[in-house]
This record gives sequence, structure tokens and C-alpha cells, in this order.
Amino acid sequence: MINYAYVAFGSNEGDRIKNLAEVMKEFGQRGIHLRRMAKLYASKPAESVAGEIFLNTVLECGKSASIETFFEVLQRIELSLGSLNKKNGASRTCDLDLLLWGNLTSDSIDLTIPHPRIAQRDFVLRPLCDLIPDEIMPGTMKRFSELLAECKTEFVLRVVER
Repeated sequence: MINYAYVAFGSNEGDRIKNLAEVMKEFGQRGIHLRRMAKLYASKPAESVAGEIFLNTVLECGKSASIETFFEVLQRIELSLGSLNKKNGASRTCDLDLLLWGNLTSDSIDLTIPHPRIAQRDFVLRPLCDLIPDEIMPGTMKRFSELLAECKTEFVLRVVER
């Protein structure tokens, strides 16, 4: 059973490691408890996103606020780090996607949980499998490790040493 929130981090602009450190600092300042972080991965940009190689990981966080408040905080952090518009294909200083909120499944105008493209993104599934490979993705009967084995995309280039 999944008990935490899982957030995908991506950055392909500026000092990507520094951008991740800034996100972790912002989490602490805004009351988000970071429990664990997956390995770091270098990945090719996906879905017509411009720019350099991405640094990707997944962050496991406590759920101390409501899902709506948590999502708003993620959006504020993106803005504070200079990511103004995620939908225009521009490179990204900080891209934060709420992947999972425990075992919740929800589809609203602003937020779909689990994130609708988890199963098509190896740069999300690989770090998720670092943390919760044997958990079942909410709304499916498949473990994350099974979803990774079935994933057809190959955006991940390598593990990045910390």
C-alpha cells in the first residue's frame, strides 16, 4: 500500500544539480517533508521539449497537507525557480509533477492522480522503481516494476553519480 506522495523532478536548464538542491530547500521551507530520493538519471528531452539533457528523479514526500495545497505548493516552487510555462515546449529550470498521492485515483480539471503518463515514461518509472518497485499503481493491477518492463520509451541515458 502506498502511503506517501511521489513527485517527479526534472531540469534541463542551468545548473541542474543546484536546481534540485533548491527544490529540496524550498520543500523544507514550505513544510513538505522529503523522506527519500531515488537515483538521479540523465534523460533525453521528451514530448518536443527543447534544450539539453534532463536530470530526473522522484522524491518521496510526506502528506501533511491536502492534495490541493500540496499541488499548489509544487506550482509555486516551479514559479519561484523560473519555470513559467510548462506547456510551450521550452527548456525547464524545474519541472515538478505530482505522480502519486498514496493510493488515491482522481481525475479533475486541474489534476489527475496517478499522473496519466507514468506508464509511458521510463524517466519516471526507473526512479519510481528505485523507491517502490513492488507497489501496485493505483487504478491498475500492475506493479511499477512490471510497468517499467513493458515501457516502450527509452529516454534514460544513464545514472548520474551524486
